[in-house]
Amino acid sequence: MDRFRFLICFLVLCVGVVFGLLLANAKINSFSGWKDFLEILSYVATVGMAGFAIWTLDAWKAQFGFEKRFATLKELGDSFEDLRVIFTHLRYIKAYHIEKSEGVDDSQLSELLADLERTGIMWDAAITKYAKNWRSSLFFITDDEFKTFAVNPQKLRSKIRSDLEALIQEVDGRTGPWISVYVSFKMAGINNEVVEIFRETDVLLFKIIKKSLSK
Repeated sequence: MDRFRFLICFLVLCVGVVFGLLLANAKINSFSGWKDFLEILSYVATVGMAGFAIWTLDAWKAQFGFEKRFATLKELGDSFEDLRVIFTHLRYIKAYHIEKSEGVDDSQLSELLADLERTGIMWDAAITKYAKNWRSSLFFITDDEFKTFAVNPQKLRSKIRSDLEALIQEVDGRTGPWISVYVSFKMAGINNEVVEIFRETDVLLFKIIKKSLSK
């Protein structure tokens, strides 16, 4: 494509020289004629170089825009992958409340509580980073693409929090085998919902990033 553009620029330059000679009625059979010819050629070359500079600037701006778009969307995709820590966090939440439903005291669950806190911090950091990249990427996502996202970062965070808080309120302080079964059932439902959200978002992000490579 670039070769064709250079060829076109060269042809335009040649045509400009010819027209310049015709309009100026230059005589190139004498020294003064050659001088006129060189002056015309210089003017045409100057105009040609100015046009080429403008074209080069436009090409550079387009390339810069492409690289920025791809880099931003790639960062969004990479930060989305970090969100998968939520599944580990949900697993620890499930394990903790099952242990509590069996009457186990927190003093005996120090390792589990440490894992729960660690993955909770990782999840909060991941969703915060994803939300930041999400805001940056909105400049490169069309309205139609935006509407197809299952849940945006803010809604995803609040949804998981509200679902877990509702479960905790239901089972907090209660013990017995049926509580353990109920916790397993509810946590499986929450996990499956998040899996579906992640699956839809993962497919959409792949399409958006792939599409950015073709622009």
